[in-house]
Amino acid sequence: MTARDEVGAWRFYVGLETADGSQFDPAGAAELVARRLAAMTGQGACTIVEARGWFEGRPEPALVIYVSGLTEAQKGDLVDQLCRTLRQRCIGVERAPVLELAGPGLVGAAEAA
Repeated sequence: MTARDEVGAWRFYVGLETADGSQFDPAGAAELVARRLAAMTGQGACTIVEARGWFEGRPEPALVIYVSGLTEAQKGDLVDQLCRTLRQRCIGVERAPVLELAGPGLVGAAEAA
């Protein structure tokens, strides 16, 4: 397995202001992103949060999109799709940590102790 085949979780930081100064509606952009992700990967499982981002020293409305289960190649494809769909020159991307749940309140935790 190569690094491009390794599955991971990713955060995408997408501004909603386009190069011509127009803005996407956050709810409409979130719906568009979810549909694009489902069409591209066969999964619609993602978390989308409205946020305020900064680009070139200026605040702008943004979306933070968390997606798990993508390979490096799929991540690159999704970046290309998001940039084209939302008319962005670039978007921020980072590998997201994987959340693990622990504690005595979890189902099955008593049997493990």
